[in-house]
This record gives sequence, C-alpha cells and structure tokens, in this order.
Amino acid sequence: VGMAFRKVYRCPLRRRPVSVWVKAQNLIVSNDCSHLSGAGRITEVIRMRQAVMKRLQRQGAYLDIQLAMPTGEVTDTERAVEEVEGVQASKDLPQDQDHMLWECSCEPDSSIDAGLDILDVDETGHRPGYPMPYRVTLDKESKAVLEIRRDWKPGDSDHRRKRKYVKYGFIPGMGFYDLGLIHAAGNPTMAATMLERSAVDSALFNNFPGGLILQGPGTGTKSTNFRMAPGEWQPVNAGGATNIRDVLMPMPYKPPSAESMALKDSLAQKVSEIAGVIDLPVGEGRIGNTPVATIMSYIESVSQVPSAIHKDDHIAQSEEYELLRDLLADEPGILTRGNKSPKHKWELAEELLAPDLVAAADPNTPSAIHRLMKLNQMIQLCENPVFAGIPNLRKIFEDAIQLLCNGLATEYMMPAQAAAPPPPDPRVVAAQIKAQSQAQSDQAKQTQAELDHQARMAELAQDATQRDQDRQSAETRAAMSLEGQQLKAAHDTANAGADRAHEAGIAAMGHAADARAQAGAQQHEV
Repeated sequence: VGMAFRKVYRCPLRRRPVSVWVKAQNLIVSNDCSHLSGAGRITEVIRMRQAVMKRLQRQGAYLDIQLAMPTGEVTDTERAVEEVEGVQASKDLPQDQDHMLWECSCEPDSSIDAGLDILDVDETGHRPGYPMPYRVTLDKESKAVLEIRRDWKPGDSDHRRKRKYVKYGFIPGMGFYDLGLIHAAGNPTMAATMLERSAVDSALFNNFPGGLILQGPGTGTKSTNFRMAPGEWQPVNAGGATNIRDVLMPMPYKPPSAESMALKDSLAQKVSEIAGVIDLPVGEGRIGNTPVATIMSYIESVSQVPSAIHKDDHIAQSEEYELLRDLLADEPGILTRGNKSPKHKWELAEELLAPDLVAAADPNTPSAIHRLMKLNQMIQLCENPVFAGIPNLRKIFEDAIQLLCNGLATEYMMPAQAAAPPPPDPRVVAAQIKAQSQAQSDQAKQTQAELDHQARMAELAQDATQRDQDRQSAETRAAMSLEGQQLKAAHDTANAGADRAHEAGIAAMGHAADARAQAGAQQHEV
C-alpha cells in the first residue's frame, strides 16, 4: 500500500504511553495536504471489541451511554484485503462483532452550529478567535459522540494540535499517500509471471503433446472448441474426409522461444532494480580480490532508491521516539514502575527533555552488508603501517563480534591487558627515529673500525709469525753452516794428523832403514 502509520498516545487501559501500528486504509486524510501537520482533519477508523468499549466507558475515557449493537459491517477494502490474506472478513456471532469508531482530529467551527460556542474558549477562558483543535470520537452504528477533548498542550498560546500520528512512507506520490512496491513493480511483475507460466505450459505441451484424432463416419462433432490436456487426444468428425494429417493431427504447440525468455529475464531485472535488490557477485574468483571501495560503490549505486526510503523512515522513527519521549516526560515514573531495583530512577522531566537525549542511529548504514563492508575497510585501514599504533584493535574486534554473532564479545576475548599508553607526539617519534638512525650509524662505524683493527692486528700477527719463521730458518741455516764448518775443521784436523802420522811413519821407516843400513855396514865392516 505504500505507507503505514504509528500512533503515539497514552493508553487509558495500560496507563502508559504506547506506540501502535495503524493501517493506511484506517487513517483517512485529504490527499491534497502534503504533511500530517497541515491536514485540517485526520480521521482514524478504530475497530474495538465490545468488552474493551465497556471498560473504557466505565473508566471515563468515553461517555458512558447506551450504544447500538454493532453490525460488523465490512468495507470493500477490508473484504478485498482479507480475501487476499485468506481470513474471514466477517464474524458470525453477534457478541464477537466490533464497534466501529471514528476518532477525528478536527477543528470544529462554531459559526456552523451555535451550540459549539463553548469550543471557542481555551482552558484559561480566552477566546483566540480562530477554530482550535479537538479530538472528537463517534460511534458509527449509534451516531453518538463519545468524547470531545482539547487536542493541544496546556499552556500553548498558539493552540497547536498535538502530534500523534507518524507517517512511514515508501515512494512519495503526487499527493499525501505514497506509492507502494506493487505500484512501481506490479505491471512488470505480472508480465514476467505471465511469460514464465506460458513458458512452463509450452514446455509441458511440447513434452506431452495432444491433438485431434479422426473419428469414424456417422458421428457428429458436438463442439468446435477443443481444449486438450497434456497427452490427451480428442476425436473429431471430418465429415467423410479421410485426411486429417493421416488420422492424427498434433496441436501446434511450440517450445518456449528465446525471445520470450529474454523478455522475461529483462522484466525480472527491471523489477529487481526497482525493488533495489542487491546481487553481489560472490562466486569463486569474482569478489575475493575486489577492493572494498568498489563493492561499496556498487552497493550504493544499486540501492539508491531503498537508501532514500530508509533515510525517510529513519526520520519518521526519530519523530516517533520524540513523541514518545514527550509523553514519558509528563510521567517519568512510568519508566521504573514495577521495577523493584532500577539502575536509574527517572524523576525529573528535564532529564527526559535534555537536548542530548536523542535517538542515535546511522541512516547511511541500512543493512548488515553495509556494516560488514565498513568493518572490512576499517580492518584494512588498521593494517596500513602508516597508522601503526593508533587504532584500538580491541574495540574493532568487539564491534566485529557484536555484528557477526550478535552477542557479547567478552566470550571470545582473552583477559584485558594493561591499558596501552597514549600515542606519542609525532615530533618526539621523529626525533627518536633520527636518534636511533644516528645510533645505528655510529654503531655501524664502530663495528667497521673494530673489524679494520682486527684485520690489521691479524695482518701484523701474520707478519710477526712470518718474521719468526724467517728468523728461525736463518738460525737453522747458520747452525747448519757452523756445524758444517766444524765438521770440515774436524775432518781437516783428522786428515792433517793422518798426514803427520804417515810422514812420521815414513820418517821412522827411513830411520829404521838407515839404522839397518848402518848396522849392516858395521857388520860388514866387522
């Protein structure tokens, strides 16, 4: 139907403010007005059980008079709606019939009826000189007025009508009443349904054909209107002819054409676009690597109409909460009535009427897929090293668990650690980074110097070792040379002694020979 209403009022039976749903067909407003605040008369059709009516009369909400027995009249609109819903529009037992009341928010004019002069005076006795708003309730069957009550707040010098109804619309129309989804997508939906049914019937008859079979002579044909079920053949009299496609003639049923199926898909796509159906390509390899910003842009482009409707309904719901808060401010104790240990006891109306006590919601996040995409984008932002140390990852995890599991995040979290220190000053961080870089550079230089020193010391040690080896080699060669000289000297000395001994032997032999010669000579002489 395109719209619905919420009625915010103080229920005399429940003795507290309530917000109830009102069907669009039960609220009668002139189609010329653009908003409820500009309507001259707002009439609500109320169906009330007989027991509830008697209770309200005894409590003083309505005038305690004898009413006619309700007839249970059902309007054409109610009969059509209830027929679609599959329920019975009328009731059989007389005691089950409901009273039909007309609750009118109107501005009675005393110039039409002189008996209405009393309605031109406000609660202070002042006559403002213009019609003032009243709430008038009538019983349809009895034609009796059940109540006439002032419909402005006490003390309001402007006598403005109390806001009681909140409109929840779908697509704004040319007048007061909005257009519903059936108005925007009804015709293409019916056309697509017709094409789909035709395709099903065509495929059924193509798979199970039916037709005509030649009837024998002498029997007449009762009708020329043939309607065969799938697989059914009906006889027909050919008037003595023997050729009806050689006794059998299949009906010219054709399979579904490609053009009709393409038209059906096109209509279904148009209906989806009008309805704002979001079809995400979630198949393998289609959305896995797609950036979140791209997906969000796609969702925003597809759901422009539903987003606008959601934002309008968000404004309407905020208005509903404001009306409910104003009623609760008149009786703050209702909030804690029946609660033996309330956490907060509302005692002053100023607390409820505080400017910061407002309904908090984000109309730019109309669905869970929007929240998931925003959460994913937030996680990707936290992974950026540029923002390292800034995000509160624990809070992001709590929000993610609340969104995914709709429960307490503490069940999935480790015990909280000590609170992280506040983020440092960027200038201090830059100075620390510079100092760390300088320290690392100095450390690298010192390490290189130590390595150079160690290399030099190793080189010197190697040179000293080489010199020691050369010295040892020289000493060894000197010792060997000395030993050789000594051996040579000893050999020369031995050779010289041998020569002298040989010479002495030779000399001794010479002396011996001389002695023998001398002795021989002497002997010879003798």
